[in-house]
Amino acid sequence: MDVTQQNNGFGPLAERRGKRAVYASFVALIIFILCTIGFSSEDWHFCVFSFALSTLAILLGELIRRVCLFAEEFKHKNSRYGGSLANVLKTTFSFNEVKTLAVFFIFMSGMVFVYLFEQPKPFSHSQFMALFALNIGVVPLSLFIIGLRELSPVEVSELNERENKNVADGLAWSYYYGYLKLVLPHLEQQINKSEKHRYSINVQKVFILVPKNCNFPPNGKITAEDDRIKLDGSLEPLKISRGGIHERLYKHSVHRIDMPNKEPYYCIAEYATPLLTLFDMSNNPEAALKRDEKDHQCMVFIRKLNEILERDPECRGKCELVAMSGDETKIADILVEHITAARIRA
Repeated sequence: MDVTQQNNGFGPLAERRGKRAVYASFVALIIFILCTIGFSSEDWHFCVFSFALSTLAILLGELIRRVCLFAEEFKHKNSRYGGSLANVLKTTFSFNEVKTLAVFFIFMSGMVFVYLFEQPKPFSHSQFMALFALNIGVVPLSLFIIGLRELSPVEVSELNERENKNVADGLAWSYYYGYLKLVLPHLEQQINKSEKHRYSINVQKVFILVPKNCNFPPNGKITAEDDRIKLDGSLEPLKISRGGIHERLYKHSVHRIDMPNKEPYYCIAEYATPLLTLFDMSNNPEAALKRDEKDHQCMVFIRKLNEILERDPECRGKCELVAMSGDETKIADILVEHITAARIRA
């Protein structure tokens, strides 16, 4: 099966990145260590010293680069940091693993000093000192100026996933706290209140349609996409006071799906409204959201929202995200497939 046709044409849903890059780095590190030992078997003490000194040069070079960053951030002390110099310093010179780096720096410094105490000749050589200065300042700052220190798109994506900084992460959390967390815990109760639909709805969950193109009819009507789907009324509105609005109404639309030679299917279905934000952003040059980025954010939205709902016992199992391409007109077939699968799982 063509992978692009998975999930009703949406394509495969990517999992979170694992640790394979770290494991590959360990393998490469071991290989280079073995090569280094092989090439310097006669003077491995100097090899260890060179490693420690190079590491110190990298750490000191990073500190110098942070000083250069501080030169810019200090200009914005009032507008970005509330006039606090301490906040500027904390932001500019913060590291994720401060204790680990401190121990590493002390250990490497000790190795260098022990070697120099025994053999002080290296620092007496001008070329050696010039190489040390290059590694501390010239090389790291040159790489920073020409842009080679910037994160790759893969690293940016991984960072955004790890720290919930994707646009889709914010949309998923907003959708959850602003809507799903409010209505899903009461879904079964609202269905049972309905004289018309309490027995016709066999799967008591909300099917949320997630088209990959993030677009759907302006009026949000699923019936406009497939004439086999009919609007069959709504559940009794749920009244919740929120955001200064007294007894704000939340209600679910019930749809009837007419399939040839079969009993009608009844379900609660709706579009994922936050996707319209992604669609509008992709059509706004100022938002700078390219089509491939929009597709990726849509996939992240599905994954993040599923993770959030799965962790909430009051919402777990009461909502199902239905991924699809957004270009098809067979929404009835897709919904029937998911309804049937949900019945089997139940």
